[in-house]
Amino acid sequence: TRSPSKRPSARPTSSPSKACSNPGNCMNYLKDQMFAVSVRVGTPMETLDNRNSAHYKASQWILEECDATTPIDLCSTSQMLLREQRYALSVLYFSLG
Repeated sequence: TRSPSKRPSARPTSSPSKACSNPGNCMNYLKDQMFAVSVRVGTPMETLDNRNSAHYKASQWILEECDATTPIDLCSTSQMLLREQRYALSVLYFSLG
């Protein structure tokens, strides 16, 4: 068997950053959020990848926020709820043509 690892250090080390606090993860974080919303309402997964679907168009529109000059706060709970509402409404908008 292997010997035990070294004892923990006396000083804490920095913890890994949360996805929402790293601006480089903006697109991945928003994609995960939109995926979760779509799963909750029963959207078939192939719809999310179909470039002609309202879901795909809505997700692309929401993802433009990552390139906005004013950064979005990914960690804010109220902003998360607003983004979910915006996504749902934009799916409705794009489904109407």
